[in-house]
Amino acid sequence: MLNTFVLLGKVHSLPLIQGTNLSENQSTIEIECQRAFTDNGVISDIFTVRLWRGIAESCKAACKIGTVIAIKGRVEVNLQTKAMELIAEKVEFIR
Repeated sequence: MLNTFVLLGKVHSLPLIQGTNLSENQSTIEIECQRAFTDNGVISDIFTVRLWRGIAESCKAACKIGTVIAIKGRVEVNLQTKAMELIAEKVEFIR
């Protein structure tokens, strides 16, 4: 089975670190990605991605609004809310 996503875009909102009851840092970040159409039109989509532990801390330290980043991760369904979540497994800062 394959459960992977890759996003390349600009930081739309900065991550805010939150501690969980297990003392694990987590955060969410919003990424603005452009989607192109055949008529040369472009629409921006904004994705919310959950960041955990060291990834959350490094994004908090290095990201600014407009920073270009690439995120690779997995898709999960929250068992409590039944909502789909994007979970970051690797983040790269594009210079």
